[in-house]
Amino acid sequence: MSLSRRALLAGAIGVAAAGCHRAVRPPPAPPPPIPDAPALAAAADRERALIAGYDAVLATPLAPAALTALAALRAQHLAHQAAIGVAQLPARPSSLTTLPALTALEHASAVAALASVGAAVDPAHAQLFASIAGSEASHAVVLAALAAP
Repeated sequence: MSLSRRALLAGAIGVAAAGCHRAVRPPPAPPPPIPDAPALAAAADRERALIAGYDAVLATPLAPAALTALAALRAQHLAHQAAIGVAQLPARPSSLTTLPALTALEHASAVAALASVGAAVDPAHAQLFASIAGSEASHAVVLAALAAP
């Protein structure tokens, strides 16, 4: 039994077409949107500003006890960044160089995080924002005490 060129060519095209049909897959579905993405991004920005503020204040002459306390508070902001789900972002330059200015920034950040609690869609994000708000409010108290004469 001999095959004609046409039959052989038609068979090869059919096999190739069948193989291509199986190899072509639809693109994967995009991941679902992250609830509260804008609030998470804003929280990450606030943490980045706070870390930069701590870096600026830590670069000024301070008593050893103040340096230790500030370093511990700064470390908590790195933990906040990790909890938010962002890598440690590079600190941007900060014009903050005083404890009262850093205290005000902590207070403002706590208020913003608290506002995010009520607006959160995901209960886990609401809990995260509440935790961060409480932490930053306590930081403001510690900083105010350090700044007091």
